[in-house]
Amino acid sequence: MYRRAEHEGDCGTEGVAVIERAIRSFLLDVDAIRTVVGTRVYAGFAPAGTSGPYLILNRIAYAREYYLANELPVAVVTLQLDAYEATQAKAWDLWEAIRSRLSGYHGNMSYVDTSGDESTYYVHEATIQRDNFLFSAPADASDKWTTAYSSDWRISHTQPMPTHS
Repeated sequence: MYRRAEHEGDCGTEGVAVIERAIRSFLLDVDAIRTVVGTRVYAGFAPAGTSGPYLILNRIAYAREYYLANELPVAVVTLQLDAYEATQAKAWDLWEAIRSRLSGYHGNMSYVDTSGDESTYYVHEATIQRDNFLFSAPADASDKWTTAYSSDWRISHTQPMPTHS
């Protein structure tokens, strides 16, 4: 349910859960990440012609927990996070900054929307499920390869309860 990012830094607002926006904000709170990517964090894929370092967040799966009477206030998102950079070494350094910030984290993550409303989720766990380098061959008569370090994350967090109204 991701839409194409319309402008630089757009993490998507339609079809993207608040937890992804909170993760984006959480990552950009770190100088080692923000100084490299600026606001270039996209949902799904980057706009055509995007260059320079950037991140892509892509929801792989989302599971809610239930018990006999109702849904629990806990959900688990599997999120693919790709760190794009000019070289393999730079992609690795950017990914290491992300890993240092996110791996094993438990605590609050928040997002403030355009109207000033804040949504806060408690993250129970953030664990790496898989990670590897990605390479894309040059396109459009370029001789530059695209390099990224990709990782899948399992993030367990609180979620609002259904009101049944």
